[in-house]
Parts: sequence; structure tokens; C-alpha cells
Amino acid sequence: MQLNAQVGEYVILLVGGVEEADSVVLLVDGKAGLQAGDREVLDWLRTNHPRKKVHLAVNKCDNVSKADLM
Repeated sequence: MQLNAQVGEYVILLVGGVEEADSVVLLVDGKAGLQAGDREVLDWLRTNHPRKKVHLAVNKCDNVSKADLM
């Protein structure tokens, strides 16, 4: 899988941490919704670390009903 340049920079910084982690927290912007870059990171995690648990954390989500839409 080829990541776009911006996402790729973040992944390079985090690869070592992901390797050692028991699970990963993916923080997304609740106002913007799930973005293409978020999906790319999630796909990368699923492909390269299929046994890692991934927890989705939503920031900037003041309305609980909006969280259900993600």
C-alpha cells in the first residue's frame, strides 16, 4: 500500500511505536469526520499489524449523537 506523503511522514515516525505497542489509539477529528488520511492510516494498520487492537478516539465531539455517525 502506498501512503500519501503527509500520512507517510507520520507513519514513519510511529512505526517503531506501533511495533512495540499492545494496541493503538487512532485519534480523529469529530467535527471533520473520518477523513481519507484517517482511513489510510487505519488500512495501513490493518494490513501491517492485523493482530493489533485499534481503538478509535474522537476529538472535538461535543454532541454524543454525532459520535454515533462515525
